[in-house]
Amino acid sequence: MTLLFLLRLVFLLRPMNARSLAKREGAHDVLEPIRLTKKIVSPLCSTRWLRLVFCGFFFGGNVTQAEDVSAKLPVGEWKLVFRDEFDGPDKVWQKAWAFQNGPSGHILCSRWRENAKVEKGILKLTAKKERRAGQDWTAASLWTKQKFQYGYFQCRYQYAKAKGTNNSFWLMTQGIARNQPGSFEIDINEGHYPNRINMNIHNWSGEHWSKSKSQMVEKANLADEFHIYGLEWNQRELIWYYDGKEIRREPNTICHGPAPVWLSLAIVDWAGPVTDAIHGKSMNVDYVRVYQKDTPASQRDDQSQTK
Repeated sequence: MTLLFLLRLVFLLRPMNARSLAKREGAHDVLEPIRLTKKIVSPLCSTRWLRLVFCGFFFGGNVTQAEDVSAKLPVGEWKLVFRDEFDGPDKVWQKAWAFQNGPSGHILCSRWRENAKVEKGILKLTAKKERRAGQDWTAASLWTKQKFQYGYFQCRYQYAKAKGTNNSFWLMTQGIARNQPGSFEIDINEGHYPNRINMNIHNWSGEHWSKSKSQMVEKANLADEFHIYGLEWNQRELIWYYDGKEIRREPNTICHGPAPVWLSLAIVDWAGPVTDAIHGKSMNVDYVRVYQKDTPASQRDDQSQTK
């Protein structure tokens, strides 16, 4: 009994560390620094088999890894309505997604279906230095065939490990022409290597305007580890999350129609110098999940949409 008590005490007093977000100076608005905590596994449980056997047997409880802690949902009752863990072959997971196949006028790369492949449960959007469709680089962009109106949107991914890349998890309306009412875009994260998070709202209805904020994650390399980026989108507010912690909140004034979820890797000169170091680098996606409190009547699965 004494040994069991001591082991429980060591586990409860396990060390923790923390990260903070520092302000980003520049053209975008910046947020005040927010301290982000990350759960650290006890040294006694530092390997997978020890966690499962030693901790599980002696402590009689579940051992939660850091990514599971940071994947917690906002307060409320949520129902999982869409998930892709990218565990199956390409012909299976690709049924849920549509792809850009062609040039991009506003960025430095064309984007193609074959630049998006699943390997060992990870979706890799890979940049390549190859001339195609009149552009010197290729990458990938895809979006869900299913559309969603409101909910909590979550993606666990790594940035491509090179400057000049835009690693994006976002929402944008389809089937509505730009400059028409109801057209909008919400960038949950347009990530720039090594540690910048960019969060944007774009109004594409009539005269364009945007509201952008960014943060730098202090002493972090977001290409070395997976992190979770989330957005709660409801009728009143847009709330952004990084690893389970709120980092931005805005009133929702324009985003009130169904939209698909997008995953995109782009090559852009506003994310740093574009060099040969980009070739072969990939944005790596572990999963995409969508939760809702209610299922809006306007949600639909549109198999015919193309970009």
